[in-house]
Amino acid sequence: MATLAKSAGIALGQLHKLETDQVKGNINVGHIAALAGPLEVPLYQLYQAAGYPPEQIPLLEPELVTRLMELPPEALRSITNLLDGLMTTGSATWDGPRLAPLPVTVEEAEGENEQEGGAS
Repeated sequence: MATLAKSAGIALGQLHKLETDQVKGNINVGHIAALAGPLEVPLYQLYQAAGYPPEQIPLLEPELVTRLMELPPEALRSITNLLDGLMTTGSATWDGPRLAPLPVTVEEAEGENEQEGGAS
C-alpha cells in the first residue's frame, strides 16, 4: 500500500482511509484521479466506486461533446476505430474522412500571429 500511495502522490494514511471506507461522502476527487494511473483503472470506474452518480462524473469537456455531436456518423466510427487502436496497440492511424477545420476567429488568428512574431 505504501508503494501505491507514493506512486499516486497521496499520504499513506489517506489511502488507508479510502481503502477502509472511512471517508464516506467526502472523497477528494484529486485523490481519485491520482489513483487511476497507478491502479490502471479507468478514472470513470473509480468515480463510480467512490459513489459519484453518473451525472456528476466528468467524462469529456463540454466543448468536445458539442463538437463530437456535430460530426457525421462515418467520422464518429473512424474516431472509435482510432481510439480502439490507441488502446490496444498504443498507436493508430486515421482512416476517416478529412473534415474542414473549424473556423478561426479574428481574435484567435491575431493571437497566433503575435505568438509567431514573438518566437522569431
